Amino acid sequence: MSFSFAGYDCLDIGADTNSLQWVRQFLGVRRPLGLNIEAWRLENMRKAGEACVDMNALDIPDEVGFDYVSMSHFIEHLQNRQQVLTMLGKALRLARKGVWISGPYFEADDYIREYGVKFAWGDWTGHSSRYGLRTFLAWLERQAPGRVTVSTGFPALTSVDDNIFALDERPNVD
Repeated sequence: MSFSFAGYDCLDIGADTNSLQWVRQFLGVRRPLGLNIEAWRLENMRKAGEACVDMNALDIPDEVGFDYVSMSHFIEHLQNRQQVLTMLGKALRLARKGVWISGPYFEADDYIREYGVKFAWGDWTGHSSRYGLRTFLAWLERQAPGRVTVSTGFPALTSVDDNIFALDERPNVD
């Protein structure tokens, strides 16, 4: 498949219409490109008038560049640690200014279960790689010394947070 990446300032890997709006608003990009392999997400992006392509990010030549690469709720769907490291390396090679990664905060799953609650994503079967950010932090710092900034997002301050559920609620959500 031949595709021209010229003129796009952000590559959104695993994109949907919401993530493309987010990169415009928070990263300040003007012309993001959504990348996905799920037909229904591609169709939604096309209907919304978004630029998108059905392609595996690993198939993009390394010499192609974007100001930013975004991966929102993406890496937890990869199959294993090596796939995650390969994708992170690819994102670092493609991004001129920065890489944005967001997703579930798996680091606290075991801790909050001790209190009889879980995060909404706590037992989703679609999350093949349940690695936490700390799993890859040292690797990222070695790959991009002095260029890694980490934010763990927004805290869940009480058990009535939208992302907190009793252990028996929403089992095996995919």
